Amino acid sequence: MRICFLVLSADYLPWRDLFSKCGKATWVKSISNEIEFDVFEYRAKSLSPISSQLVNSLKNSRLKKIFWKRTIDSINFVNVKARDSGVLECDVSETWDNMLLKTLIVIKFALDYKEYDYIIRINTTTYVNLLELRNYLKSTPEYAGAHSEKEFAPGWSIILSRNCAKKLVDDSNFPYYQGLKSDDHAIGDILSGYGIYPRQINCPIVTSRAIFSKHELDIKRSVFTRIKSESVKREQDPELFELVHNYITG
Repeated sequence: MRICFLVLSADYLPWRDLFSKCGKATWVKSISNEIEFDVFEYRAKSLSPISSQLVNSLKNSRLKKIFWKRTIDSINFVNVKARDSGVLECDVSETWDNMLLKTLIVIKFALDYKEYDYIIRINTTTYVNLLELRNYLKSTPEYAGAHSEKEFAPGWSIILSRNCAKKLVDDSNFPYYQGLKSDDHAIGDILSGYGIYPRQINCPIVTSRAIFSKHELDIKRSVFTRIKSESVKREQDPELFELVHNYITG
């Protein structure tokens, strides 16, 4: 089975270093040889703080929609640089509303790069229980993610079959994306148009050692655990990642 993990990141501090300190230092190291995998952290080009604030303040202005149409129309030609460190750099600006665009770009890259069976889009806050993931994928889900009251898989836990991933980058769907929704919401909306809805997985969220203690059994059985610290700025906490990792693999 071939799996591609796409980890949403950003090309500015502190986000730029978080995956190497958390995910790469824990679950990535223990991936089994029974699964052929690639792990790519993906980013866009960083803007200056002033430029980023200006672009993000445009909201749904006509100017932003014109910019979006120009970039989405050329998705097949956007340059993606694959670094030796496993980082994909997309040749688009690092803004909130470009999150969807850069996700589509790297999905297209993954589809062209190798015949993956699954493309899994996660965050730097996501811990992947590789044994449970391998067992879960035996049920051949088309589209799945953490349990949510919304009708789409949340961005920290999106499992996509190759078939679903190909639908997302189909040219006929590009006009819809001008709605500038978040990537997880847009993915859910597009796939629902094909009659494909997310299969929900119970996945805990750990925010402290106390919460970890309450959810130990859930964590052991879960495909994904989201680790968002209450006490550490910018949410990711290497110590909590290590705690979860040692419990699952110990």
